[in-house]
Amino acid sequence: MNMEHLMSVRQLAESHAAFTENMIRWWIFNADTNGFNACLIRIRGRVFSKREAAAVQLL
Repeated sequence: MNMEHLMSVRQLAESHAAFTENMIRWWIFNADTNGFNACLIRIRGRVFSKREAAAVQLL
């Protein structure tokens, strides 16, 4: 797996100024119902977002 394509919640919020960290965390918490789980990867308790998939999901 190429880790360069993964973003933390903070990095995702910084790259998309319209979305706050808390908003993204809410999306992650409700990922099963809102479809955001399609762009998430969980590694050892941490949640990362795939860069390309998140861009598609957020737009």
